[in-house]
Amino acid sequence: MDLTRLIEPQSVAIVGASAKKAPGRYEFLAWYKAAGFPGKIYPVNPNYEEVLGHKCYPSLNDVPENIDLALIMLPAESSIAVLREAAPGKVKFAFIIASGFGELGNADLENELVDAAKYSGIRILGPNCMGIYSRNGRTAQAARQPYGPGSGEIAMISQSGGNAANIVRTFTNSGVDMHSSISIGNQSDLCIEDFIEWYDRDEDVKIISGYVEDFKNGRRFVEMTGDVSTRKPVIIWKGGTTERGSQAASSHTGALSIPGGIWNGVLRQTGIIPADNLLEIVYLSRALLWNPLPEGPALCLISPGGAHSVTMTDASINEGLEVPILSQSTRNSLSEIIAKVNTIIDNPIDVGAASYRPDILKKTIEIVSKEKYIHAFIIYQFLYPFRETGAFELGLELIKTIGEMKKFMDKPVYIALYRPYLNFPVADEAKREIIEQLNRYKIPYTGDMESCIKMVGRIWRYSRYLQTKKRIQ
Repeated sequence: MDLTRLIEPQSVAIVGASAKKAPGRYEFLAWYKAAGFPGKIYPVNPNYEEVLGHKCYPSLNDVPENIDLALIMLPAESSIAVLREAAPGKVKFAFIIASGFGELGNADLENELVDAAKYSGIRILGPNCMGIYSRNGRTAQAARQPYGPGSGEIAMISQSGGNAANIVRTFTNSGVDMHSSISIGNQSDLCIEDFIEWYDRDEDVKIISGYVEDFKNGRRFVEMTGDVSTRKPVIIWKGGTTERGSQAASSHTGALSIPGGIWNGVLRQTGIIPADNLLEIVYLSRALLWNPLPEGPALCLISPGGAHSVTMTDASINEGLEVPILSQSTRNSLSEIIAKVNTIIDNPIDVGAASYRPDILKKTIEIVSKEKYIHAFIIYQFLYPFRETGAFELGLELIKTIGEMKKFMDKPVYIALYRPYLNFPVADEAKREIIEQLNRYKIPYTGDMESCIKMVGRIWRYSRYLQTKKRIQ
């Protein structure tokens, strides 16, 4: 299916456009104009002759040309009437913002919607959705969504309109850019499988992500994602894996329950990388784009303190990763550069106060990276405690050093920031500069140690899936 004119439409009709602002009203016309939508915009509302400087038409059939995308901002039954009255071939795609269909038990009403669209030759997105954010197409789901140069690298497909819109903002300062974000709602017609198939063919999209509560064609989903994930990472946040959560999903999008055990089986079978929230999608996306995949589960852990070394090790083992003791020759080399007081060189490596010295960290990584049995590095670091003490300035220099080293390394390096400083006022002032530096040098990071280890574990399992697939082929 060709979805070009859905994701990058050249003409849109906004059915139900209004010149009056009201609390809770979706101002798509204003949002599209603010986004710089380059195509033609046709407001449709029999009550107005003009809306925001655009001529307004009584119906879709009165618009003087065929329409790529119709935004239907009317109640459920009125939306059906609009689709039924549209001349065959007049509209390619439509998204239906109204709820009140299958998610409320009104399956017959949703079937009427689909039948009306089929009669007019229209493919439906939704109902119960918020439409499309497209970086290239300059379409919007909400006010003031960010745009920028380039096509973006991450695609999002979401049954939640809020998650679809919010992840665009979540990615804004993350160092990587959204390509597009699609709100699919109840999936009465177009469904997640259609978009995964489309994004697999889009060379601009490097990572496919999604929030989903159910699948309209489970077999197709499993077969497709198992194939697509061999070429591009597929990250899915699955909602409704518990009994109570599945009840909430049914009320949200009419989703059918998929027990957590079955979903875990799907993950193993397809290579899908699981996420538990929007922030994890961002963490995983950065790491997959900026690092090579780990070739194995063995980590070198580097921390600035003994207790952190212990907790990092526990968390890594619990995640299914390994923390091997370093060889004697490697420990001998490390002992020549790391002080012998309040330090550990066995792995985890506790470099103590020298953790802020870029030269010591650089030499440590260079020595350990020569060992084939080490597959990745996690560095737990207090990168932005205080300005004008030397620690902050050295932290910036440390990031630069790691960034320069990454250019010549074939093993991934991940940074875990110290969580308590995230809510420490004087540290907050420095945080943005640290984050900008990490983004500049494309060093994957998370806001705490636990999230970092969890992320690396999931990336390793994806890497193992690819290795297994390659051996089978």
